[in-house]
Amino acid sequence: MSDTGGRIRKLITILPLLLFLSSCFYRVKGLEFKDSADRRHSVFVLSNNRNKYLYKLKPAVKDSGKGKAFFLKYMRNNSPLNISVLSSRNNVSASGIVPENGSVPVKYLISLPADLPVWGFAVSGTKTAETPAAEGRPDGLKDFAAGILDAGITGDERGFYFKDGTLIIGSGIKILKPEKLGNGYFKELSVRILKPNPEFNAVNSGAFWRIGLAFKSGDFGEPVSFIINIKGGSTGEHVLLKVNVPPGKSRVFLYPGTIGFFPGLILSKMRIPHAAEKNISGESTGTGLTGLFITTAISGEKNSMVPLPADLGSILKYNRAKWRRKEFEFYSWNLFPHILVLDTADYGIQSRLLKRIAFFVEKKGFAGTIPDEKKITNLHGYNAHDYRAADLAGFFNKAGQDNIGLIPAEELLKKILIKNGIIKVKGDNIVAGTGGLISISQNSSAILRKLLLTHESFHGIFFSVPGYRKSCFKVWDMLSDTEKKFWKLFLDWKKYDINNKYLVVNEFQAYLFQQRERDAVRYFGDYIIPKMVKFYDNKKDKLLNGFSALYPDHFRKTYEKLQRYLWENAGVRGGDDFNIEFKQAENSGG
Repeated sequence: MSDTGGRIRKLITILPLLLFLSSCFYRVKGLEFKDSADRRHSVFVLSNNRNKYLYKLKPAVKDSGKGKAFFLKYMRNNSPLNISVLSSRNNVSASGIVPENGSVPVKYLISLPADLPVWGFAVSGTKTAETPAAEGRPDGLKDFAAGILDAGITGDERGFYFKDGTLIIGSGIKILKPEKLGNGYFKELSVRILKPNPEFNAVNSGAFWRIGLAFKSGDFGEPVSFIINIKGGSTGEHVLLKVNVPPGKSRVFLYPGTIGFFPGLILSKMRIPHAAEKNISGESTGTGLTGLFITTAISGEKNSMVPLPADLGSILKYNRAKWRRKEFEFYSWNLFPHILVLDTADYGIQSRLLKRIAFFVEKKGFAGTIPDEKKITNLHGYNAHDYRAADLAGFFNKAGQDNIGLIPAEELLKKILIKNGIIKVKGDNIVAGTGGLISISQNSSAILRKLLLTHESFHGIFFSVPGYRKSCFKVWDMLSDTEKKFWKLFLDWKKYDINNKYLVVNEFQAYLFQQRERDAVRYFGDYIIPKMVKFYDNKKDKLLNGFSALYPDHFRKTYEKLQRYLWENAGVRGGDDFNIEFKQAENSGG
């Protein structure tokens, strides 16, 4: 009897301990951990309290591999969570902080050291009463741990973006103030980029970084703008940008050649057009910043055939010292990626690349022919160029068929165009691919470069957007015979082949939209017409001197008609299709 009583007393003594241990060590039924090879690992809670949970994997992950990240998917935390990845119970191999996220699920990545095991992980935070217990979890798990939806190992990523309603935050990113977080976008945001990748810091690595910012916008009748404040990590560099975002989805890109330093902090704030503020909001259209993407090893090889995606403002800003070739750099326009933009070191290089193409496509008296290079040495080509895929294919096809030798610069251009799908090889022929090419030169002044790039970019839109191109022909056909005669006289004066209607209509819209409406009206009325009168020495008096009196609102009305079609089809405004405006720069050396 005494032995039985002793056993009962011992059982009573250890029962609380057994109950405690059973409450602290259990398998989490609703959570399964997958490693990078898609192997499944059970997850056990070893200890918990209201502020910290320790999880053990069975079996442990022996080797996380290279270029991998631990991830935790989480729902509804009203305060930050601290995550530690453990190589053993007492050794932390990596850590991170999940920002508060309200009702938007977050998948948070932490970069893992190569070749280390993953024994388990720890999560700590503050109690969040709003978080419901997850299905299959022990009763009473009402705090932040109940919000864990998934965990595992995946490929490492840098940046953040939304996918299927989840905010994915890559390694090296710390979101400081996720203000005004909507369903798939931020209206305001502060984000710190913790450290650059060593790949592009290595001496003579030949690589450099690129940061992409993704946006989406509703249609407000004009672009939404974002003020982007970019600061250097610890050296005080600072750049202020205004990013104009068209309707739909779009991206802009930052490079060492545009801002000059690796960003440590990026702050973004949205501005809806003033005219729309009272009637519509960003929330109602899902307008905001949707992602930030860091590519840490862009090839810097000098003979690269791959263009750099960029907006027009960045192309003008790009530091020539950062070019991959000394002769030129080339880009794909972010809004119309099949339009290549070539920026040459001088007019001579531009001429070697494009002058004979200019004469073949549109020069009066030469169109359809490929002249000998020596015969046009003293003839002016253009200070800027634009060519659709069909015309580029036509030039190289004729050169092949007529056994006309290409000079080295033309051979290089041909390779670039083929590589990027602008033209294609089909048997013995060259055929049109998709898109086109526009070009400017560093020899032009800063003001002229902007004017010329704007002009050429509207040719790019004309090439790329069938609905807009069709509307341009519609507006042209609605002009009176006198109005058409004026435009043909103007283009003839500019040495264009006016028998080519496609060329005439294309130049008609580009000359209007190379500047904003008020400036376009002044340009033609106060500058072009008087200059043409002087050139023609009164031979065209009846047309030129009488045109403004007969059609006093021609340029304004025509501009407005085309502008409506331009916005409806391409989402840009005349005279202003640049996404990035560089507002301020301090200490921005490379």
